[in-house]
Amino acid sequence: MNSIKNRFLIAICAFIATLSLNVDLNHLKSIDDFRIEGYSITQRLEGGGTLVGGAEIIADFFSGFSGNSVKWLCIFFALCLLFYHAQMVRERRTEKISFCAATFFSFFYIIGFSINNFDSLAPITDSLTSFLKYIIAFMGITLTFYALLKILFDKITKIDLNNAEEKKIRLLDNSRKSLLMRTFVIFLCWLPYLIVYLPGFINIDTFFQIAQVVGDTPLSNHHPIFTTAITGFFYRLGLLFGSAGIGLLLHSIFQMFIMAAAFSDVIAWMEEYNAGNRIRTITLLYFMLYPVHGFYSIVMWKDTLFSVVLMLLTLKTIQMVSQPNEFFKQKKNIIIYSLLCVFLFLTRNNGLYILVIFLPLLPVLLRKYWKSILIIIGVFAFSFFSMQIIESALKVRQGSVGEALSLPLQQIARAVKDHGETISDEDREIISAILPFEKLPELYISTNSDTIKVSGVFDENEFRQNSRSYLALWARLFTKYPLSYIDAFLCHTHGYWYPDFDGGIRAGRIEENDYNFYSWNIVPSFVENALSGIFVIRTIPAISMLVSIGFAVWLTIIMALVLLLKKSYRLLISFIPMLLLWLTCIASPVSGQFRYIYGLFLVIPLFITIALGGKNEKY
Repeated sequence: MNSIKNRFLIAICAFIATLSLNVDLNHLKSIDDFRIEGYSITQRLEGGGTLVGGAEIIADFFSGFSGNSVKWLCIFFALCLLFYHAQMVRERRTEKISFCAATFFSFFYIIGFSINNFDSLAPITDSLTSFLKYIIAFMGITLTFYALLKILFDKITKIDLNNAEEKKIRLLDNSRKSLLMRTFVIFLCWLPYLIVYLPGFINIDTFFQIAQVVGDTPLSNHHPIFTTAITGFFYRLGLLFGSAGIGLLLHSIFQMFIMAAAFSDVIAWMEEYNAGNRIRTITLLYFMLYPVHGFYSIVMWKDTLFSVVLMLLTLKTIQMVSQPNEFFKQKKNIIIYSLLCVFLFLTRNNGLYILVIFLPLLPVLLRKYWKSILIIIGVFAFSFFSMQIIESALKVRQGSVGEALSLPLQQIARAVKDHGETISDEDREIISAILPFEKLPELYISTNSDTIKVSGVFDENEFRQNSRSYLALWARLFTKYPLSYIDAFLCHTHGYWYPDFDGGIRAGRIEENDYNFYSWNIVPSFVENALSGIFVIRTIPAISMLVSIGFAVWLTIIMALVLLLKKSYRLLISFIPMLLLWLTCIASPVSGQFRYIYGLFLVIPLFITIALGGKNEKY
């Protein structure tokens, strides 16, 4: 009897999941289409709909399905098999964590779909039929994720990467000769990118830094002056050889070598960690062949070096928390960790925010070693205040406050766009003092605050003089228009948590500039087009997830949950810097900017290694 009941439940779950995969949440193409019914969900529940309206609801509801195809029968039976295998996993802890994770992922996937396609949650709430479809989609996706996660967690927690009995492979070990050999191999794999795009890429932000170097604009810490100094060094070095492009070429080669050496060091650590040959081989291939690494190795901007430093800091944190006695016994580890902290905030401003929160947590989480950790904190604090003195001596201007206000300004602009006619004259006047009230609906871009916070649009001086009144305005508008604020927040951040978001990845060709940088174009254009065409993978199902920020975030969460299942709580400390980076990206000016969170794609091999590490004697 129980067997028949289980099979019946499996069939029901498979049917709901099949229905959720079939429902078309995107068959209406604009927000206005969701209001054709003339009644919101609340009005329907209050009796606003007629009998005819009810028939329309039923007709509209079923119009969202198109299951008249044998493929859906195949999908149904495939899901039956999936749920059958999932119900065989009966470990209570796995079930609880799988259900919570599945509900979390499904909720944000459904929310993200509405935001990504319609810039609003209105499709979920403004139409009863649409709401019902989203509910079905949520239920089915949750069931599918739950089954997948149960099986995944059950399998993955039984994996042990210990390679004690494996034959050593020279290219994968941790000897100095192998380290250099891997560095050279990785460097060679990226060389085609440099040859095709000689002398490299240069970002518009870097032109602002060069302008500071040559004195066209005053020094500013909007971009760290340390990276401005590096940019200036290579720019002037190129001029010594007769061309700014030569400086860019030398920077590309320098950065390629730094990245390749750092990636090679990760493989060396994995050998020390007793990770098996298979995962080390996959990791090496990932570093060699993943196209983003090739493109980002030849871009002159601060983001690549920052991401590499963050990766190395994460690696050292794993060593610190997994085997603290050995780590703190060696003074070189404390020195290296301190230097990595310094370079982290020197290469990008949000590195400072990460360290200010993370470093004070370490003495609490690793109480026994608080004295050694205080040395690291002391070096960081000394370096930070030294930089303040240097910046003061050089009369470095502070960066724009608009950068930190990207999200609040977006929310105010969204409220004006959605409800400009109902905003009081008093609030309208306050907003007009810092932003062009009438133009905000045109200037507002849901995923990018640059059009609002730039100089000439946002009056920074006025804001600084009356910051309290503007903060009060922000809070007041939130109480009046909470849904607009929520929409603005989700639109501005979903690129960092929704897997299907399609954002920019690589820098473009060198644009026209005043500093004599230009592309050398030594290969036929079809070769360049072919290399750029690598990112056609973004249109291929499943493979497209390789360049998805949201999927990388989800994968990181899954690895953290695996450690939670294994009760390896201390290793979770190594996830904190990446969590803090993600939070700073949430507050950044652009949603889903790949270069902002590139560091996540560098540390994923580390997280997978420690999550699949099993009960390793050394760690």
